[in-house]
Amino acid sequence: MLLRIFLLLHLSLVSFNSFSGECVSLITVNSSQGYQVHVSLILTHIVKPMACPGGYNYNIGLSYDISFSGNLANVNLYTLQGNIICGANTNNTFNLPNGGGIGTTVSGGNSWRPINDCNIATPGLLQCNQIQLIIQGNGIAYQTIPINCTSTLPVELAYFTAEEKDLHTELNWMTYSELNNDYFEVQKSIDGENWELMTSISGAGTSNSPNTYQWIDYSRTLAHTSYYRLKQVDFDGTYKFYDIQSVVHQEFELFLAPNPAQEITTVYSFDKLNISDFKLIASQGSEIAIDNIIGSIDEYKASLNTSNLPKGIYIISYKSYTKKLVVN
Repeated sequence: MLLRIFLLLHLSLVSFNSFSGECVSLITVNSSQGYQVHVSLILTHIVKPMACPGGYNYNIGLSYDISFSGNLANVNLYTLQGNIICGANTNNTFNLPNGGGIGTTVSGGNSWRPINDCNIATPGLLQCNQIQLIIQGNGIAYQTIPINCTSTLPVELAYFTAEEKDLHTELNWMTYSELNNDYFEVQKSIDGENWELMTSISGAGTSNSPNTYQWIDYSRTLAHTSYYRLKQVDFDGTYKFYDIQSVVHQEFELFLAPNPAQEITTVYSFDKLNISDFKLIASQGSEIAIDNIIGSIDEYKASLNTSNLPKGIYIISYKSYTKKLVVN
């Protein structure tokens, strides 16, 4: 009987592109009765508790795609099951349907891990990198086939968030593990279709531990909503886009930050700013020449030097907009 084992990453991704698993394998077993059994497996996640101060028991979630080709009249499997090797834990057994199909299952065994890392546990972190497939059927002798698996993605992303804070947008993301990760690109769009490169951030290369990243977007647009996406680029140029995050901007006409101010504050507006339209009025009603405190100005923001102003309350006026400014 001939046995051929193929680790076909591309085919596995096509079958299971909704998963971000770390261990991918496709095995084909030939029967002497003229049919072939194709078993594709992906380890997708770790089933574990939410908290684990002294360690935890776990099982492994996996997805499968089992199909047959050749002389289908002779297809008859008696046994189809497996075992996942996770480091020193070798008792993570699971059953597969003898009749084929696509689905998900969870291993048994309830293996013990004496480390309190359940909140970041993944198949890669727990060294689940080999599957032993047990098969027997018509024309297939009972046998255990060891399968060394590969990673589906150069990066396993834990999360990617975008959140507006004051007048900037804070982007945060974390990876569980990285494989040949060269860099990330942060891209921005105001319509969700046309994208602008905002920055590039170096990746961790190859890492089996979590890595966190942050980038802050201080740019403002007149759009009500901004869209952000991550592009991860491998050392060989291979890349992947992650899910788009949207941020609905708070509505304002004139905004000051920081306020109260000590030395410098910045004036933001959705209208293009013109220095001739600014007025700074002290609490007693007297107007202060804005030219004396203006630092820099661009289309939608202006920097004001308040370090020489007496402490107190002021009114900044711009066209029909007004805002109270407190100087400490």
